[in-house]
Order: sequence, then C-alpha cells, then structure tokens
Amino acid sequence: MAVIKYENDTKLNSNCKLNSQEEDKNTMDQLRKLSQFFSGMIDTIPAKVYYTKNEDILEDIEVNKRAIFEDSNLSKKAKNKRIKLDPNSQKKVSDIATAFCDKKKNDGKMKELKKKLAKRIKELRVARGANDKPKKLEITSTAEKDNKDVDNDKNLKTSKKVPKIFDKSGGLVFSKFDFASHVDLATEEKIEKSKQKKVSLKGLLVKVKKEDEKIEKLATTNIEAASKAKEKRMWKNALEKAEGNKVRDNTKLIEKSLKQKNKLKVKRAKAWDERKKNVEKRKEMKQERRQKNINERKQQTKNKKMKILKKKGRIA
Repeated sequence: MAVIKYENDTKLNSNCKLNSQEEDKNTMDQLRKLSQFFSGMIDTIPAKVYYTKNEDILEDIEVNKRAIFEDSNLSKKAKNKRIKLDPNSQKKVSDIATAFCDKKKNDGKMKELKKKLAKRIKELRVARGANDKPKKLEITSTAEKDNKDVDNDKNLKTSKKVPKIFDKSGGLVFSKFDFASHVDLATEEKIEKSKQKKVSLKGLLVKVKKEDEKIEKLATTNIEAASKAKEKRMWKNALEKAEGNKVRDNTKLIEKSLKQKNKLKVKRAKAWDERKKNVEKRKEMKQERRQKNINERKQQTKNKKMKILKKKGRIA
C-alpha cells in the first residue's frame, strides 16, 4: 500500500511540474505577444514625432537618410523630395532604438580601449625613462573638452597681434612678416575692406590717367622729380600689396574691366526686358482665356434658358 501511495505522489508531483511549466510557457507567449503588439503600435508613430526631445537620434536619422542618396546623380531638390517621401529611408521607431543602443555600446567600448592604450603607453614611457612630456591621450569627458576649447579660444584671441611692418627708422622689415597671423586675421581684414568706401571703375580710371599725365609732364620738365614720383607710387603699391589690398594702376586693365561691366549691365537689362515682356504676354494670354471661359459660360446659361422657354411654349 505504501509503495502505491508513493507512486501516486510522484505522479502528482510530475503532473504539477508539467502544469507549472506549461503555465510559464503560456505566460511568456502572452507577454511576447503583448510586447509585439505594443512595439507594433509604437512603430506606427513617425520617428521624428516620437524622438522630438532626443536631438542625437534625430541627427542620426537625418544623416542616415541623406547617406542613402548621397552618391545618386539627382538634383538637390529631387534628393530632398526622395529623403522626405521614400519609404526605404523611413525607419521604424524600434529599429532606430536598437541601432542607437548598439552605437552607444560600441562608443563605450572604443573609449575603454583608448583609455587602456593611453595607460599602456604611459607605463612604457615610465619604464623607458623618457624625459620629454608625453602627449595627452587620456579621453576626458565632453564637458571638460568643451571647457578646454573655450579657454584655448580665449587665449588665442588675447595672443593675436598685428605683425610689425616698419622698424623705428620707418623702413620695411621683411623678416618680420608673419604669414600665419596674416591668415588668422583674414576675417578682420575682410570686415575692414567692406567698411572702406568702394571707388567706381570710372573714377579709378580718371584718377590713374591724371597720375600718369602728371608723371609724363614732370618727365618733360624735371626728370628727377618724375623718377621720385614713380618710385613713390611703386612703394605705395608695394605697401598696398603687403597689406593684402588689390592694386589697380593699369589703365588698360581698368578699361577692360569697365567694358566687361558695361556689357554685363546691357545683358542684364536685356534679360530683364525680355522677362517683363514674357510676364505681360502671359498675363494677356491668361486674361484672354478667362474672358473666353466667361463668355462660354454665359452662352451655356442662355442656351439652357432658351430650352426651358421652348419646352414651356413661350418661344416658338
């Protein structure tokens, strides 16, 4: 009897275990179905709407979209249209989320590897007994990096100085031209140039011709004075070129550029007149078409009224 009872108990226990396993399996299936249902519901929301507050994800979406049509020979307008409307470029919310998580993981791994590499290099340098200061390879946080960049910009701004061109006696110092600082100050020079009053080509041509005539007259009367005037003019042009300004002292080139400017003016005026004529022509055509349609509608209404009157017998 005891043996039969034991067997019954073991059977009950095994049945209970099987039932519990089946229940767990059912619950897991239900949970999986619910998860799929909710993820499907979320996927119906556009990614741009769902990730409005996450700027990093939005930026990644835009970059990935543009990368699809980067190599295509389409125009800029067509590319933008394709990016906006092409279904292949529109990814689901869940896919974007998984891709973003994977990217974060990879970034974390890369940072760890860089840190390990920096540490290893430091250890090797210490073991070798190097006296020179090692380059900083440790990866700092983004906030620290930004602060350092700001400080560096401030230091650069304070350290910028205009290079000296003249010495105490007033002569040119060619050895002290600092081309690097000249490049750095390019923006400031542009602002200064834009502030300067622009001289018209006609005025410039008159000015240069007057100077040439003056030198020619001096050459007939006083050769030394003419040579001094020429030298003065040469030095002036050299200084202008050294400062980065454009020198215009050739009458032939000025006349050529003036002719080109006048030709361009005539061409633009001609194009503008043609455009105006085309606009007027289109207006007239539209007006004629409108008037024709109005007359046709009027005639149709008249014909309808006449038919009704004929049916009623008011008109023979």
